[in-house]
Amino acid sequence: METGIVMDIDHFAVHDGPGIRTCLFLKGCPLTCLWCHSPESQLREPQILFAQNRCVKCGLCAAACENYGQILDEEGNREYRRENCRECRRCVESCPTGALFVSGTQMSVTEAAAELIQDKLFYKNSGGGVTISGGECLLQPVFTKQLLMRMKAEGIHTIVETSGCGKKEDLLALADYTDTFYYDFKLADPAMFEKYTGGNLNTVRENLEALREKTDRIVLRIPLIPYITDTMENVKEAYKIDTDSLRAFIRDRYIITGDKKDRIPAKLLKDDYSIYWCPDNDIMPVTKNFKNRLLNVSDDIEYKNNCKYKGKNTSCYLGIKRIEDLYLNDL
Repeated sequence: METGIVMDIDHFAVHDGPGIRTCLFLKGCPLTCLWCHSPESQLREPQILFAQNRCVKCGLCAAACENYGQILDEEGNREYRRENCRECRRCVESCPTGALFVSGTQMSVTEAAAELIQDKLFYKNSGGGVTISGGECLLQPVFTKQLLMRMKAEGIHTIVETSGCGKKEDLLALADYTDTFYYDFKLADPAMFEKYTGGNLNTVRENLEALREKTDRIVLRIPLIPYITDTMENVKEAYKIDTDSLRAFIRDRYIITGDKKDRIPAKLLKDDYSIYWCPDNDIMPVTKNFKNRLLNVSDDIEYKNNCKYKGKNTSCYLGIKRIEDLYLNDL
């Protein structure tokens, strides 16, 4: 029985395809995108993570570690020495608050399928289904294919989210069991793609061309990262590939309003659309860590953060003016 390393299973997901969905996130990704919202997904193997806000400085982790992987300084602050860690996980077992935890669980296809199928009634009533995401599912192609086969045998709608960075034959093997592919097209310039993601753009393009020969059920997506992917040149190049799906994706997923004075004009994208907003933790790469890393790249980045909408904090991929400049005039 094939097994995979699963990072998380998100029940009642509503941003990863139509209807109510269960999203399974696989561990491992060949890219190291600057804006990655879950860098813990990049390493394929399970790993010990630390949530500092949960730590009460009890010292039990250091006491449990026989290899001095976990030590405490004079003030009781934890210090992790990865070179000494033997992955015995005694520190995790000893932590009373969950500050230390493991990201990545080995699961069989049967185990993963059982958890996904239990939400079948919600899928049926909402037009939802299962989304396989990552990391990058192409790094675990056999597990992904077998899991998709099980979902289709149950009559469950399936979506695969992919960066296209993997073997062509592995990607094409998923097409017969995938209702829709969400395919990321991050950057059109090979040098910038390598600089900001560490990947090879030729692989992404060649895989996309091959996939389009086999299926037309592809939604092209572009993460709008200020002054990196949201440039007019990059968006125009992406629009040449698939104008309709990109327009729909940007309209439905990435248009976020601030307060009333920053309301986006209704003529945006020269089409009708619904204004969309969501809390900080639902907007893909917008985290404090991402913001700090991004600001280190360019001093002139205008990052609109903590705008208010209906009394709740939201974060914006782009300042409203940037969205207007990009889409109102030329597309």
